Amino acid sequence: MSFSRFFQWSGAAWIYTLAFFVGNGYQFGGGDQAEHLPALLQRWYPSLYSGDYFLQHLRDTASFDIRSHYVSFLALIAQDHSLAWWCFGLTVICLWLGVWAVMEWSARMMPTSLLTPFVAPLFTHFLFFHYWSLGDNLIAENAFVSGTPALAAGLWSLAWLSGVKVVQAGIAMAVAGWFHLLLGLHLLLMGIIYLFLARPLFWKRKIFLWLIPFLLLNGFDLWTLYQDRGFSANTCEGLSYGDYFIRYRLAHHFVISSFPFNHFLKFGFLVAMAFVLVLGPGVPLVLRNWSGMVGTVTAGCVAYYGLTEVAGLEAIFRTQWPKTTIWASAGASLMIAGVAGKMCEDFLSYRLRIWIRWIIPSLVLGAATFKEPPESCWPWEKQKDPLSEMHRFIRLHTPQDALFLVDPTNDRFSYEARRPLLIGYRAVWPQPTRACSWFKDFSTVFRIPYSWPVKEKLIDRASRAFREGKITLYTQDRQAAYVLARRTDDVWRASERLKAIMENSQYVLYEVQSGADRP
Repeated sequence: MSFSRFFQWSGAAWIYTLAFFVGNGYQFGGGDQAEHLPALLQRWYPSLYSGDYFLQHLRDTASFDIRSHYVSFLALIAQDHSLAWWCFGLTVICLWLGVWAVMEWSARMMPTSLLTPFVAPLFTHFLFFHYWSLGDNLIAENAFVSGTPALAAGLWSLAWLSGVKVVQAGIAMAVAGWFHLLLGLHLLLMGIIYLFLARPLFWKRKIFLWLIPFLLLNGFDLWTLYQDRGFSANTCEGLSYGDYFIRYRLAHHFVISSFPFNHFLKFGFLVAMAFVLVLGPGVPLVLRNWSGMVGTVTAGCVAYYGLTEVAGLEAIFRTQWPKTTIWASAGASLMIAGVAGKMCEDFLSYRLRIWIRWIIPSLVLGAATFKEPPESCWPWEKQKDPLSEMHRFIRLHTPQDALFLVDPTNDRFSYEARRPLLIGYRAVWPQPTRACSWFKDFSTVFRIPYSWPVKEKLIDRASRAFREGKITLYTQDRQAAYVLARRTDDVWRASERLKAIMENSQYVLYEVQSGADRP
């Protein structure tokens, strides 16, 4: 790669990266990081989170966990005082690499086009970004979680695969699997499907070049995953694993019938448009080859629905096949970008093509600035909102091993307050036996009947019960010592068994008095 090409492509990728953060913001301490960062803190400070419903098991067992390598990686390079900056920097780098990979992938799809690589990120990271796939999955993250580097490595693996650079593709897939095993397994399968359809005589000779690095990095995890989860049936309170955990807690990832209808419309429209465009004249064969992968993923979703929700084969849920639609939607987006870029070039002079490559990402950045700025957690800004203020008070003025009960929508508590939870919603063990324990405790605390129909999101149902005070402060063997609630939840103030010890403009911290059961 010449220096000029490196400068132009990396520069355009930086502009798109900046536009992405301007439009989507940056998150730290909440969301999926509510599972990741407390595990890292516990690695640094083993005395933290004693008795926590989730992290106590993480410390006491050696079970497979997709966060393990993420935690080990950050523990190696970061420290507590610099963690926010490390996570931000790594998020920026991963997004930049992912955008650049999209440019490389599109260049191999449409090798004769000068414009396509510079417009491709517009399609994948902006026009077709927000839930144009199925199962609540995105091609890029605005926070550093285990999927963030896995997505960047995955995009590079598919870009190299388009150029039949099998060794590089295999290494990138192995890295993706190291950070997120299921995502890496999906990539491995996507690569086999693509080469089988595009080069049926080639893939058999080269498949070992994928498997060797993948097994070297992920072989132990695969074996541990098989031993830890397996595919045996498991019941809890008379319900199957698919009922009490897949449909109860993770329906938005696993159960196709629970996905929003507009996601199906968007994904179907994207795939259909890509197929129509690539059937036109003058489309390179390599671009059409990716239509086979996109079509296979789409057909796989139909089969997945039939096997899981019609035939009742709950073991198929664990493949989480809908997650593969992030690669199908990315491939379809690039198929559209390739055809659109080539069509635009037919009406532009060579000099204008050179200039417009910089104009388009600059216009995207300009358009992002007009969007209403999202609520973000930038590392150079100390969180001063009332919730963070209360979390800091808890961290400084309450016993380290005291159990807390908070609204399940408060996903920043574990990291910011650094205190154990009686029960929570975000971090959950996927293993059947531990999922059953969580299911019992969560249902008990928030008084959700086992026959509860999945019409309302579980977190919304539990949050409403918390705000109305229709909960209990006990699990089978533990009791909450403190409750953090909003000031508007007046039902808590009426309880003689709860004593308010701190309040600010929006929140009140209650200490549970001896013998308390519920407000």
